[in-house]
Amino acid sequence: MVQPKQAWMLKLLEDAWVSVYLDPRLEGVALPNFLREDTHVVLQYGYRMPTPIPDLHIDEIGISATLSFHHVPYKTFVPWSAIFSISDGEERMQIWPKDLPSDLELLLHPTGIPSSEKTSAKEGAKTPESSISKKQRPTHLKLVD
Repeated sequence: MVQPKQAWMLKLLEDAWVSVYLDPRLEGVALPNFLREDTHVVLQYGYRMPTPIPDLHIDEIGISATLSFHHVPYKTFVPWSAIFSISDGEERMQIWPKDLPSDLELLLHPTGIPSSEKTSAKEGAKTPESSISKKQRPTHLKLVD
């Protein structure tokens, strides 16, 4: 069965490289040890990248691929449960708030008000969590080399 995160990633990969935001500390994540203590990591995947990923495999369990870290290849695996956002880096971003790491949630919402309770002042409605335009993208997330 196709996971919602899997479907979103496959859709974005049709047109662009994809940035995957994940919690590297969760069980099942296979990354180099120097990344395992971070609150989040951003990995890039694509079918037509300058350094090809010939073993990129995306299935209902997660994403596996050999990626380069400081010019050293490493066989990675990221289960869908560790992923909290997937973006094309330009216009389309999907966030799964329930999968945000708790310490990252505090950075996003230092007032202690969960994002699901914030309302739009203009409409008095809940702000959509599932898609954020380029202008609204969080600036605290950064690419880890």
